[in-house]
Order: sequence, then structure tokens, then C-alpha cells
Amino acid sequence: MTLKCISLNIRGINKTIKRRKLFRYLHNNKFDVVYLQETYCSKGLEDVWRNEWGGKGLYAHGSNHSRGVMILFNPNVDVEFQKTIVDCNGRFIITQALIENSSFCFVNLYLPNLQSQQVQLLNSLQDKLREFAVENFVIGGDFNCPISDLDKFGERDNSAKSNTIRAINEVCNNFTLVDIWRQQHPECRRYTWSNPSGKIKCRLDYWLISQRLSSQVEKSDITAYYQKDTDHEAVTINIKPDRKSVV
Repeated sequence: MTLKCISLNIRGINKTIKRRKLFRYLHNNKFDVVYLQETYCSKGLEDVWRNEWGGKGLYAHGSNHSRGVMILFNPNVDVEFQKTIVDCNGRFIITQALIENSSFCFVNLYLPNLQSQQVQLLNSLQDKLREFAVENFVIGGDFNCPISDLDKFGERDNSAKSNTIRAINEVCNNFTLVDIWRQQHPECRRYTWSNPSGKIKCRLDYWLISQRLSSQVEKSDITAYYQKDTDHEAVTINIKPDRKSVV
């Protein structure tokens, strides 16, 4: 089994046509685990969206015009949720899940824009991650912060986000995580977001995974979502679980 994972800031899927096009794209490309940010989901729509998707899903609700994250699982994936924490402000979902006897901690994260709020949320996230006794962390999402100068083009350098970068590195150090795309593409300049003029580009979306999983990631990529109705690129990874690590 190879788990195909995708993370995408979709900038709202309240409109039925947009949502169904997205779900069709995800199914057609056979993604097994889907992280979505800025879904603009609400409790009243959860059952409708779950039925349209056709598989299991977890939802953290924001409002109908901001925030909201989802983790969706392909209907063909046999997943068993063991423990889940859902942020009441629609910023993150943490779930410990069993897939074909392999245990993972899937974390979908959407950081706010303000640095002070980013640091506060990352510190809170660390406290919650300590509650999960697993080694296979798969943390992805929109971090709203480029980690290094290689991850940014135009405007100021990364010094303005030094506190957030320090907090991200602290999470990585404390939980032995690696930025898998950067590990596989050490000198490459690729971006997941740009402003309308194209004069500023940043890699804001990435996967931080347990170092012990890094040798099992067959591929990591940054790819355009074909509908062009979001200002973010998708980030993908393919994980082939080590059968020796089953629990």
C-alpha cells in the first residue's frame, strides 16, 4: 500500500459546483488522505459534504467566509480513528488513526497571518501533540510562513518571521520532524503562493513528517490545482509504510 496525500488551501468550497469539482479531482487522482484549509465549513453542512465526498472525514469549523480545515479519507481506505482533537476555531485537526495496521498521527494545520498568533498556536499545538503516543507524525497544511530564504522571492527577507520560524523549528526538534520536500529538493526554489502581480512568491505549504518516515516517502511534489480558483498550489507526498513498523 502507498498512501497518496495532498494538502491544499482551497479558499472556500461553499459553492456546490466548486466543491464537487474539487472532490472529483481528488477521486480521479486517487488521493488517499486529503488535507484542506480555508474550507469555510460549518456544522450544518458537515453531513452534506461528507455524503458528497463518500468517505470518512474530520472537520474543524471556522465560519462561512474564513478558516476551517478538513481531513478526508478515500472511501477505499480502511481507516480507524483512535483519538482526535479538533480545534474549535477551525485552525487544526489532530487524529491518531490506524490504516492497515500502521498507526499515524495526521495533523492538518492552518496558521493565522499574524506572527504573535502563529507562535501562540504552534506552542499550543506542541502541548496537544504530546498527548499522542505515536512515532509516525504527518503534519501538513498552510503555515503562512516560508521557513528559509530559499522559500521566498521578493519583498523582505525572512527576518520579519523569525519568531514563527523559531517556533516551527522547535516543533520539528521536539518531535523529530523533517520538511520532506526540502529534504528531497535541497537547493530547489519552488513556491506554493504568489501575490496577484507575481512579484512576491513564497513556499507557505509543506509537510513536516517524522524523520523515521522520510525513507518511506517515495515522492514529494508541488503541483498546480487545475481549477485556478485558489491562490495556492497543492503539496503532495506518497508514503509507503514500512511493514516492520506496524503496531
